[in-house]
Amino acid sequence: MRCRSCSYPLWNTPAGNCPECGDAFLPSSHTFKRGEVIFQCPDCEAQYFGDTEDGHLNPQEFNCVGCARRLREDECVLFPSDGDMSSVVEYQCPWFDKGLGVSGRWFGTIGWSMAKPTDLANALPGGVVLSGLKFMLITIGVASIFGLIPNVIFVVIPQVANAGVGVGSLMSLAYSLMIPGVVIIGICLEGLLAHAVLRLTGGAANDLGQTMAGIFFGSGPYIVLGIPCLSPCVAPVVLIWSLVGKSIILSNLQQVSIQRGIVAASVIPLMLVIGLVGLMIFTVNV
Repeated sequence: MRCRSCSYPLWNTPAGNCPECGDAFLPSSHTFKRGEVIFQCPDCEAQYFGDTEDGHLNPQEFNCVGCARRLREDECVLFPSDGDMSSVVEYQCPWFDKGLGVSGRWFGTIGWSMAKPTDLANALPGGVVLSGLKFMLITIGVASIFGLIPNVIFVVIPQVANAGVGVGSLMSLAYSLMIPGVVIIGICLEGLLAHAVLRLTGGAANDLGQTMAGIFFGSGPYIVLGIPCLSPCVAPVVLIWSLVGKSIILSNLQQVSIQRGIVAASVIPLMLVIGLVGLMIFTVNV
């Protein structure tokens, strides 16, 4: 277990404040692997294993079998069950792993977003919506830079070379820059509408910020759109890939069924499909 802010190891540390940076921490705010954390009574050192799906005690408040005190999970001192104090037995999203470099944190989170959405959801702490927004902006920015290279090379540059900097070249450049802006706005709307759907269909375990964070961190598959010349071909695959990942993330973050997660995450993609079909029908009729 490590501090979310400075990565200081918190094994054998009473809940309260990190000894390194002073930030508050509680065992209940971390997510562990089942059976790999020992919760020890601070008075008599009686030990209990975290055996829930997220590695916590069940129940979280009970009478200690050793000293009979009323004990809460957050009052316990934690140890790794294998005795190795360097063990990493909690789900820590790479984005928050200060031991990795900037590129390592980003690439690692891309991998989790694309292949491990359940672990990503379980590892997200509360109050990280701005971190999620930053991750999403970097991902869309990188994908846009590489994905729009063909348009710049084969459209914008020839127009500038043949006619100089004019209305045509500026319009082409503006179009290139508009695409990532539309995608970013769409992802933000996706989060807002997803949370609204969850609230309307039975509620959600966490607030709007967690839904937005989940949607932002679920945007990892969009990096595939950065493959030059292939963006139009892979766009449908990326849309479905992202939809599946975000549905799983929302289901775990907000503690709802996967069906409700799919419905919530599908609002914007469904609107996009309906809009494209409508545009095709209008174009054919005209």
